[in-house]
Amino acid sequence: GKQLQADFGELWVPIGGVQTKVHFCLLTLGYSRRQLIRVYRQQQQRHWLQALEEAFRFWGGIPEEVLVDNAKALITLNNPRTGELVVNPTFAAFARHWGFTAKACWPHRPQTKGKDERGVGYVKRSGLAGHRFDTWGQMESHLEWWNREIADVRIHGTTGEQPLVRFQRDEARVSRVNPLGRLASIKLARTALTTRRGGYGAPHPAPGPGAGGPVLGRGVTGGGTCGGEAQLPCLVLSPQPGSRP
Repeated sequence: GKQLQADFGELWVPIGGVQTKVHFCLLTLGYSRRQLIRVYRQQQQRHWLQALEEAFRFWGGIPEEVLVDNAKALITLNNPRTGELVVNPTFAAFARHWGFTAKACWPHRPQTKGKDERGVGYVKRSGLAGHRFDTWGQMESHLEWWNREIADVRIHGTTGEQPLVRFQRDEARVSRVNPLGRLASIKLARTALTTRRGGYGAPHPAPGPGAGGPVLGRGVTGGGTCGGEAQLPCLVLSPQPGSRP
């Protein structure tokens, strides 16, 4: 339950006899390789946040870290030379709300998020390619079935185990979730977070040109024990009673 990796992929899929561009968000747990897929007609910031929220609820918990690529909807600046990382203010507020640390891949090095990069190709090849659907809802139902009956129980090439078994045995340890509820219940703060290597720090306004800043860590904490602030615990993932397996 330490890290969740999130990425988007896209594919043209025949739906109702029309070639339709499908954007899908793939969320993958770093240890077990369990995944969740959500499909959209566009790729916008609200789709990233919605998919993450649904993943937290689906798995019944919150990871310590969420690793994303450098999508402009989430990351404003990621400078590999200086180590400076500026997170989009809405995504930063989302991280604080749910109590995880937001991290980003090094630019032009997607292999740092390799589990999800490979997973996107797996969804395209096995989950969507060659399929035709009458409706968008039929495609969603198919992906739910595919993820449950195929992806969750396959023998993973790296771990040598089924993702579901690995999750249930090792990751499902704590049964608490963020008590604040849904994202819609809060007002997102419009505050930029700037970080540098060296350790975690509290949010502060993005500095202006030439301004100096404190030495902070590359990961941007959403609060909680992950970032050293004893406000909201960062949780390992755990299934809840009555939740989907």
